[in-house]
Amino acid sequence: MLRTCIVIPLFLSTLTLPASGEVPTSYCSTSPWTMSRCEAERARLALSTTHCKTAGSTAPRCLAERARSFAQARNAEINASLARVAQIRAFERVRNAEIDASMAAVKTERARTFAQARNAEINASLARVAHIRTFERARNAEIDASMAAVAAERARTFAQARNAEINASMARVRAGRERVFAAARNAEIRASMARVQAVRAFELARNAEIDASIAAVAAERTRQFAAARNAEIRASMAAYEAQRVLRAARARMAMFDRPLGMGRQSASPMETGAIGNVVTPTLPTRGQTSSQTLYAEPCSQANQPIEPLHFTASSTQIGDDMKPALDRLALIANECPGVRIKIHGYSDASGPAHVNRRMAVRRAQAARSYLIAAGIASNRIAAIGHGIPGAMASEAGDGNLAETGHIEISVTDLTIDASAARIMWELAEALDPSYVPPLARLSP
Repeated sequence: MLRTCIVIPLFLSTLTLPASGEVPTSYCSTSPWTMSRCEAERARLALSTTHCKTAGSTAPRCLAERARSFAQARNAEINASLARVAQIRAFERVRNAEIDASMAAVKTERARTFAQARNAEINASLARVAHIRTFERARNAEIDASMAAVAAERARTFAQARNAEINASMARVRAGRERVFAAARNAEIRASMARVQAVRAFELARNAEIDASIAAVAAERTRQFAAARNAEIRASMAAYEAQRVLRAARARMAMFDRPLGMGRQSASPMETGAIGNVVTPTLPTRGQTSSQTLYAEPCSQANQPIEPLHFTASSTQIGDDMKPALDRLALIANECPGVRIKIHGYSDASGPAHVNRRMAVRRAQAARSYLIAAGIASNRIAAIGHGIPGAMASEAGDGNLAETGHIEISVTDLTIDASAARIMWELAEALDPSYVPPLARLSP
């Protein structure tokens, strides 16, 4: 589409109204301008004025008349230029409309001509296709008839010989295929048997590794349980030995307190250095968490027994019925820095031994995590998993413990144990030095 561009002369944009005392000419910017073109233009304008008698007249009326005449001429030129510009723009609009209409008509004509030519080509192509199809049908009919005749002739002449050849060839092919299939099948069977043997060997090795690992874990857990059990036995033996020493000390003190006539050996009391108000310790019974308290101290509640805490079936979560006992234990442990806690986990007999052992460990660790979250240092709590209670629950006389998952908590106050050890050492040293070597472990 043809588009024209109208260029407005530069002087239209720079046109200014004449100021007082200035000549508005294109060659004279100011009145005293002395360029040759400016002088010529002043002379030309001076001839058409009535107030300018000479070309070089500088009278005010002459100057005003010159400026007015120049402005009129200049405005006339500008108006003529604007009129020409408007005519050119109108012509361009009409021309552009004609060009657009012509191009639309050309496009329409081309589309119509192309459609006609395309339709003619399509019709010719369809006609050729129809002719070819008609020829093909006739040719196919001829071929079919010829093939039927040939087939009939062959069937009539060579049917028996051909059938014999075909049967022999099929027999050979069948035999060859059976032989190849048998060889391939045998190779597959041998490869499959080799893979089965390899898998079985791997499974045997893997099972051996698993059995060895389970045996090692069971041995380690048995060793840990034996070590913990031996520690408990040694503590019980020490308590029993201390009780025996205290009983012997009481017997000796009673003998010293008899009257002189009854065999009293000394009339003056013996300075033993022991602390008064001694309470005879009792042996801990199975199923309790600790022994009875030896002294009336604020942390004596740490030695009170805690009943076993039971879990639901196949669960390792701390239940709401277990939290009060654990909270009381956490409060005592936070108030008594010398308290040490052992958590023994047990499970039921519903699964394999290694599964039961793992379940027992997880339950003991769940209780340990609960106490740690309550503010107890982790080095003051030990979690031990024993699996099925077995004979231990039977010896305790509680058959339900052997059938349900539970934990048992034992609490030891090192402060009380140290005080008891000091008292027993002083009593043994004061009463009979021969008791010192067996109690050397209790030395303060």
